Amino acid sequence: MSEPISEPGNPPNQPGKAVKLEKQPHGGALRRGGGRKPGHGNRATRFRVDAATDEEAIKAAVDLLHRAIAGGDLDAALGYLKLVLPRPRPAPAPVPGGLDVQNASGLLDAFRKLVLALGDGTLAPSEVSQASAALKGLAEAMSLSDFESRLAALEDAAREKGGQNG
Repeated sequence: MSEPISEPGNPPNQPGKAVKLEKQPHGGALRRGGGRKPGHGNRATRFRVDAATDEEAIKAAVDLLHRAIAGGDLDAALGYLKLVLPRPRPAPAPVPGGLDVQNASGLLDAFRKLVLALGDGTLAPSEVSQASAALKGLAEAMSLSDFESRLAALEDAAREKGGQNG
């Protein structure tokens, strides 16, 4: 395949004299020593995060995401975000009972109405549990949307800061 590169007059089989450059299997540039480029994601970590199913492993993946953001490595942060929250995400279930929820205050209002409806007997406990499950899914979706908007603002700030330094 690739021939070792050596200085003139030195045979290529002398240790320390020849440097072997190989094309990396991941499509990277020719590199001395066969290592990965700095900042390249660790494949084992990605597989570990991909296989995370229990709560502790997910917390570890979120911790990796926070470290990448704190370290300013947005490419790694986006990679971890895609692993922790893969797309397409399921849409939240429609909220039953005609509860109108547009923002966080509407969500709190809806929970209050459900508790009152349960208290006065307007809704059965099973109906309230179904509605609260739908509201919980909606709350998670709203939280995710808030996180994505904050991440987008962080990316914009990083781009703006990079433009000022350059």
